[in-house]
Amino acid sequence: MTVVCYSVPHELTSPRWARAFARGCGGTVSVGSTLASGDVALFGSPHRWQLLQQAQAEGRQWYYGDHAYFGRRRFFRATRGAYQLCDLSGYHDPRGFEQFAIAVKKWRSGSDILLCPNSPPYFERFGTTAEAWIEKTTSELRNYTGRTIRVRWKNGGGGEFEYDLKNVHAVVVFTSVCGVHAALAGAASFATAPCASRAFGTDDLSRIENPVRPDNRFEMACALAANQWTFGEMASGKAWKELNK
Repeated sequence: MTVVCYSVPHELTSPRWARAFARGCGGTVSVGSTLASGDVALFGSPHRWQLLQQAQAEGRQWYYGDHAYFGRRRFFRATRGAYQLCDLSGYHDPRGFEQFAIAVKKWRSGSDILLCPNSPPYFERFGTTAEAWIEKTTSELRNYTGRTIRVRWKNGGGGEFEYDLKNVHAVVVFTSVCGVHAALAGAASFATAPCASRAFGTDDLSRIENPVRPDNRFEMACALAANQWTFGEMASGKAWKELNK
């Protein structure tokens, strides 16, 4: 089955991702906004979200691209039939993760809870808003804790994430990769929707005072690093081969 890679010409990343992925899988690139026959691959652009939803409704095979878990701007991720890699089991060559020199720090505690919502356009794709998620999540947390709850907006100019993690007991996300980075820095991770961050903690907010703290964070980080590629690696077919083992 031919893979059609949908591109948004005026965007910076979408066209490059589509060209690289198409070359690696022997597919074609489409700049159209109408779904053609074949399997579907696209970068997570709001301008093509309706095509992905249509493909899902029709039961087609789909591939989703986005920015990397680690090393953004150089690496980009791709997943088959999912928005993020959620099964982080198995052995993966550690060199992929070790190149980023990210320390896996000891689990620690703090006083605050940090909510890290995805961008407003991302929430719109799922028929909700960041504000609604914050309100619902805060309301549920209040059933289990009296801790201070802070919000860190994506691209909000709040400084380095490490700085915002100071004095943080736990980070709660929708599907943001912030949960992964928080867990590697030693803060507990909670994710309210299926995503990589959930594997580093739990979705059960009732455990906010007794978080899940996995002992295999390094191994899971290696799995994520093994599922992201440069555009050159995508074009070579490496990503396609790994995604379709």
